[in-house]
Formats: sequence, structure tokens, C-alpha cells
Amino acid sequence: MNVWLHRISHCYEVSEPLLEQNYLTIGFSDYVEKYESYPDDKTIQENFEKDMANIYAQNFRQRFNLRKFLFEFKVGDLVIVPSWGKFSVYRILDLAVPMIRLPQEVLDAAKINAYFGKDGLLWEKKTDQEIDLGFFIKVEPVKQNIPRDGYCSSALISRMKIRNATAMITGLEKDVLEAVRRHEENNPIDFHDEASKVIRDHLKKIILDKLDDIRFEKLVLWYLKKIGATEAYIPAKNESGKEDGADADVVAIFELFKVIIYVQVKHHDGQTSDWAVQQIAKYKEQKDQRDDPYTRLTWVITSAEFTDDAKSKAQADEVRLIDQNEFAEMLIDVGLEGINSAF
Repeated sequence: MNVWLHRISHCYEVSEPLLEQNYLTIGFSDYVEKYESYPDDKTIQENFEKDMANIYAQNFRQRFNLRKFLFEFKVGDLVIVPSWGKFSVYRILDLAVPMIRLPQEVLDAAKINAYFGKDGLLWEKKTDQEIDLGFFIKVEPVKQNIPRDGYCSSALISRMKIRNATAMITGLEKDVLEAVRRHEENNPIDFHDEASKVIRDHLKKIILDKLDDIRFEKLVLWYLKKIGATEAYIPAKNESGKEDGADADVVAIFELFKVIIYVQVKHHDGQTSDWAVQQIAKYKEQKDQRDDPYTRLTWVITSAEFTDDAKSKAQADEVRLIDQNEFAEMLIDVGLEGINSAF
């Protein structure tokens, strides 16, 4: 499948309503008579260059547009039709044929005040002037009126600015399909989201490659202070009162909200098991004091992902799981300024 760009600005007052009826057009009506005189497509193509020179001029550059339209557009190809501030995508259903074969009912449905003359060309009734549209292709809409702003890649926007009436843009097929998908889902390009994805992936790699478990704990500590913890600290590993594997690597107190967050921090690649959930859940259970005003929350932050068992255990024990992607996004949202002070 190829992807094409094709403009219908030529005789727009007729080509646009015809496209609304799913007929894509091009000019070159002067060539129709010669085209129709040949017995088959092979003869048409063999004589094309000579006919262009005789009818128009030697080295007539616009002939390349017609060549693509007549001989290179194939059934199943996609065609991008740009318009002011937007564009539409169509799929080719049939090969190009002369306008004389356009059904009269199509003209009527398009409300075009025109008729086919004895020469087989299209003429405007009001002025009795020829309409320079020579050929058409039957198409079906894939997606219409996609705004350029917010849905197109910069490469696709740039390509739609070229002056050529017809051009192959198959190299941008992914960009075209992505624009269609975004428009169907009403999901325009979000700069923050797109930038965050790129930064997030770099952060994940840096956290895994450049930090160890101690430095990762310090990074989590810095984050909690950054979001407003009144007090945050890393408990001693031999903290008294811990039993049966209970453990927290970071504790943060938010005095204004009377909230304490206990965090179990895991630095490794791969998957984090439900043992981390058990550790922090038991820690909270052993630290809970029913006679104070604080609400105690439990988090597990990992540089990896979580197993299904961990997710099930966390849901049962009301533990928040924060994997590598979410923590990287949390760092991005809070801002990286001053992050070196974490270490």
C-alpha cells in the first residue's frame, strides 16, 4: 500500500463537492480525447510522454501529477487531501477514468450546475464554460477533517506544505495512521505527555544504572521532602520494635494533614514480589497507635515492576504500589531542580 498526497484546489468549486460524494478529481481535460482514442492501458502509457508534449509543452512538469494519478494510484492506497487547517484521508476503490464516465446522478447529488457536452467534457451551465476536470477516482473516506494542529507530526505538517499537487508520501504512513487514530480517539498530541515519556525512560535507566539501594532510598527521601513533608527520615536498619520481617526504608510526616507515610523502597531490575508489601504492611501494623490523630499510609516504590501476587496483596492490605514508570513521572511532575542534594 502506498500513501499519496493530492490537492483538489484546481476547480475547487466543483472538485470539493465531488469529493464530498467520494470522487477524487484532477484537471487535464484537454487530454481526455487522446486518452479515449487508445485501445488499452498499455498504449496509453506508451504514448503518454509524447501526448503531453504535443498537447501542453515539451518537459511540461505538471504531467508528473497526472502520471501518478492515472498510472500509479492503486486500489487500496491511501490519499491525503489537505485543506485549510485540516486534512482528510481516503482509500482508493477504483482506478482513474475520464470524467465522461461520471454518473449524472453524482453531479446532481453534489448540486453542481454543470452538464457533459458533446465532447464528453464537463461544462458549467450558467457561463457555458468548460470545467477543467478530466479524470476521477472513486474513493471512500477513512477519516475526514482532521485538524493539522494537535494531531499531526511535524514531518506530516511539513510535507503537506509542498507545492506539488500530487506526491507520494508513503514514508509517512505511520504518521498518517497515527493522526487518524488520535482523531478517532479524540486524543490530540499532549506536549507534556510526549515529553514526559521521553524523560521518563531516561530517568528509569539512570535510576537503575547509576543508583544503588542506598542512593535510591535517598532519592525517595528527597522526593517526599520536595512534596512538602514536615519531617522525613530513613529509619535505622536495626530499628527496635520490628518483628516478623516488618520494615520501612523511609518515613515521611505531613504535620498539616496529620498523615504519616511509610515507604518500602526496592532497587533492582525485573519484578518486585509481594514480600515488599508484607514488609510495609507489617511495619504499619506494628507502628499503629490508635490514640493519636495521625493517618498512616503505606507505599512500596520500586525501580522495577510488580508481580501479580504483589498487586493482589497490596489491594488486600491497602498498600499503594509505585512502579518504575509512575515514580519517574512523579519526579518529573515535582521537578528535578535540586535533585543532586538528595545524595
